[in-house]
Amino acid sequence: LTVTGAYTHDELPNLLARANPHLAWFPAQVPETYSYTLSECLRAGLPAVCPNLGAFSERLAGRAWSWICPWDWSAEKWNDFFITARTEHFLASAAPKILPGEPVTADFSYQRDYLVASSSPIPDTETREHPETYISLQRFAYPKNHHTPSHASAAKGRLLQLTLALRRAPLLRGLAKRIPVPWQTRVKTWLLGHS
Repeated sequence: LTVTGAYTHDELPNLLARANPHLAWFPAQVPETYSYTLSECLRAGLPAVCPNLGAFSERLAGRAWSWICPWDWSAEKWNDFFITARTEHFLASAAPKILPGEPVTADFSYQRDYLVASSSPIPDTETREHPETYISLQRFAYPKNHHTPSHASAAKGRLLQLTLALRRAPLLRGLAKRIPVPWQTRVKTWLLGHS
């Protein structure tokens, strides 16, 4: 195990080049809406192994040398996966099957295509209690290359916004933490209209 310590964004390409990894593994246990670290992995051209949570599946769709695996695999399952990937793909120089779905366009920008300014600020209590999740005056919108929302999907979008607002309410925050992540992911996926 090598720990680099803190680094600046500009130092990351050199750190990755020096480490010369075979792949980048994202053992996330919670969904991410984008993953800036995945962006750096993709810029470096590294094979990626990501969990079936959040934006990873969408961002790796149509990409070669990428795997989406169950987020809750045991250590034994992960070990078996990496041994198999090494033997069947890396040593054999045989690329894995390309992940299904439409690839995200190269000109995709998280700030421009996924977030839009909001007229309703997030309360200060949310900022103080959860600064790591605070996005200043921004809310989710459809990506540029997403279909035009129908009335049903627009209603689902409003329901998702309401759900997120209720989650931030002090009385409901504790209750929201007790809902299992896979259930939260299923509901969010349904509300966003993904299959």
